[in-house]
Amino acid sequence: MADAATYLISALLVLAVRRVSVPAVRAEADETPATGALAEFRAGAAYLFRHLLLRALLLTSSSFLLVNAAFTVLLVPYLVGRLGADGEQVGLLLSALGIGFLISAYVGRAISRSGRLRYGAAGCLAAVTVTFGGLFGWHDLVAAAVFLALAGVPGGAFLLLIEVQVQRQTPDHVLGRVSAAFSSTEMAATLLGGLLGGALAAAVGLMPTVAVLLILLALVAAAALVVLPDKVVAPDAAPIEPERTSVE
Repeated sequence: MADAATYLISALLVLAVRRVSVPAVRAEADETPATGALAEFRAGAAYLFRHLLLRALLLTSSSFLLVNAAFTVLLVPYLVGRLGADGEQVGLLLSALGIGFLISAYVGRAISRSGRLRYGAAGCLAAVTVTFGGLFGWHDLVAAAVFLALAGVPGGAFLLLIEVQVQRQTPDHVLGRVSAAFSSTEMAATLLGGLLGGALAAAVGLMPTVAVLLILLALVAAAALVVLPDKVVAPDAAPIEPERTSVE
């Protein structure tokens, strides 16, 4: 009930936000304004998939979220069925994950400021793979709490790193549309991952599914080393834009 109440309060607060009128911004000389939500989404998606770095970021992020969602589906059945955790213990274990996410803000900031995108992203994904392996491989509640907290640090840092680069690499006049296309693809991958994780576990069992997912996550980390560049634009530098086209 408390969880549902917080969502209701959040929804009411969103409804209380007033719309603020802003002056119209003149479009770029070679930009064709998109009208309508669908047209704007298509314009953002077109820009996103033509931009080499943004496309690589989306591939890496969506792959991670797909596998992560599959792991999430398995988490509670594993904690309850294999480790014998009750409701209160499951809540405490998930709180440990939240602590890791809080720490990830500082880790992600440090990685982002370093400008080493390739090794930062791949390192985070490799660390998540190791912590998930420990979580599902060491059948102990205390160990599970430790591994969940540790998993939250590189997992949150990776997502922060991706989000920062999307904003840095996207020109202001298409940032909203590109962000919408990017996040929509990520959410679709998350939904698909949850469905695949549950279906695979039902077909072959929980631990064989974990083994498959660990292999997939390791492959995502390896792919990050291939598709992502080493150095990216510094925080105080202007973003690199691809050649302008009509959808910009």
